[in-house]
Amino acid sequence: MRKFAWLLLVGLAIPAYAASEPRIDRQVTVEQLEQILAKNHGKQDDYMERLLYGLELTERLSAGRLARAEAELPGPGSRKALVGISDEAVFLNLPARGIVPIAPPDHAAQLALLTLAVDYVKQTTHLMPDFFATRQTFNFEAKPWKQDAPPEQAIAREALSFAGASSLTVFYRDGREFKQDNAGRDVKDDPNQFKLETSGEFGPILSAVLGDAFHGKMGWSRWEQGPTGLMAVFRYSVTQKASHYNVYSPDSKLAKQQAWEVPAYHGEIAINPTDGSIRRITLLADFAPSDLNVKANLLVEYASIVIGNRRYICPVKSVALSVVRVPKTDDFLPLFFKDLSPVGSGFLRMRINDVRFTRYHLFRAESRILTDDEAAKAISPGPDAASATKPAETPQPPESTK
Repeated sequence: MRKFAWLLLVGLAIPAYAASEPRIDRQVTVEQLEQILAKNHGKQDDYMERLLYGLELTERLSAGRLARAEAELPGPGSRKALVGISDEAVFLNLPARGIVPIAPPDHAAQLALLTLAVDYVKQTTHLMPDFFATRQTFNFEAKPWKQDAPPEQAIAREALSFAGASSLTVFYRDGREFKQDNAGRDVKDDPNQFKLETSGEFGPILSAVLGDAFHGKMGWSRWEQGPTGLMAVFRYSVTQKASHYNVYSPDSKLAKQQAWEVPAYHGEIAINPTDGSIRRITLLADFAPSDLNVKANLLVEYASIVIGNRRYICPVKSVALSVVRVPKTDDFLPLFFKDLSPVGSGFLRMRINDVRFTRYHLFRAESRILTDDEAAKAISPGPDAASATKPAETPQPPESTK
């Protein structure tokens, strides 16, 4: 039975709108961003942090250019800011020079690539070992901003800011994912908790999206240079009828809409042409104008990871981006929101989760086969067994040290 990929979008209490908060000052290309960083090289970390949060990228920043830019920044605040604005742009196109000028494969070769990818997904979901890994999440969010701003204020959305980080252990056993916090307690995705959460990166997303895409539309997009070589990128679209992309938002109760939605969606699949492994996949939900959700986008990047002396293709990063309309309710909104539209308050709210998967380990029990003699020695009393019946000596205080 097909496993569903799902994205859980959960609402937070709305803070009072503050006009004094920083807004987006400028939309920039990747090249312009690099020029800004070069011009401000050597500035303090807090200055660069404020500068970066005031920018909005209009193109996707490749992994290589992101790493180079991070290395040039002065501290953790500015690096987080760069991650936040680059995460918002991961669903956009690369700059023109990021497209490899190679002729597309013919139709038969494209089908062969897709067949190779399907075979890879089947092997991935059935042959992955039991393992565990560290899942570290960085949260970014923007305060609500007016969605129906006049054209001259089109770039006036609230700037992103860092909203916190968390870490837990994710287990993959018998084809299913489990999570535990740092105290070893099981973590369940509770719809009543106020957070943005995703699941399914270790296999269900791949099988669900490929299954849906073959019932929708799929076509060639381009060749693209990936972190380890050339990638074949296909675009796809899935109708609502064929979709298994589940989106949940408890804010919908406040707007008197269904909590669970199964929207149509579209995206891209980047395939390693040598072995069919999927190295990047994106999902962008297609909501109706009347829906409370505006965006529910998900990206997962995969790489070759050594687990137990063998290499597997595993998720190394995911980005979840949520944009929702602030619902209108007398108990939920500040006073000046109450004369706005019935579907939403007229304000949008955005959150981004940047998730990194690290420290992969096999999940297994250690065992050793013993001979009869070894087993007998293992259970027989040792030479010090008799002394266990003697009264214990009175402990002596340790000698003092100067």
